Amino acid sequence: MTKGIDIRTRGSGNIGATNVFRVIGTIPGILSFFLDFLKGFIPFYLGSKYFHINGSHLLLLSSFAIVGHDFSPFLKFKGGKGVATTFGLITALNLQVAIYVLLVWGISLIISGYVSLASILSYISVPVFISIFTPSISNIAFGLIFGFLGLIRHSQNIKRLRSREEHKMLKILKK
Repeated sequence: MTKGIDIRTRGSGNIGATNVFRVIGTIPGILSFFLDFLKGFIPFYLGSKYFHINGSHLLLLSSFAIVGHDFSPFLKFKGGKGVATTFGLITALNLQVAIYVLLVWGISLIISGYVSLASILSYISVPVFISIFTPSISNIAFGLIFGFLGLIRHSQNIKRLRSREEHKMLKILKK
């Protein structure tokens, strides 16, 4: 809780950075994104740099950070949508992939105004960029599995986008 607000009872009820940004404000939203990013980045980075874990095993082990974020046992198996945590792991895996995924996210947000649509399109782009820049069976499988999980986690956003009931980022900034 920050500012006496339980983020799980406000806005979308999601614990992710977008809801923190909407409900509590910019600085807590940025902090939430950064901490969620580190949740994905640190396990892969440390495992690679200091423990020299095999790439496939490291990717599998690090993926549990995303699963734990999305389905936290501390929150009755509810959680975030894994965008920042997945992006953190992708950044540790391959910076070039991360840059292109970030470009897809940023351009999509600028054109559409929807954070959810930007996140959905970036999830779709992950296996594409992994296939181009760091192709291996385990990397591509990771991209496909966690891209699909990201789409599932955004299923309600997809329904709201289709029915034109989704909130745009500009509306969030006006608050």
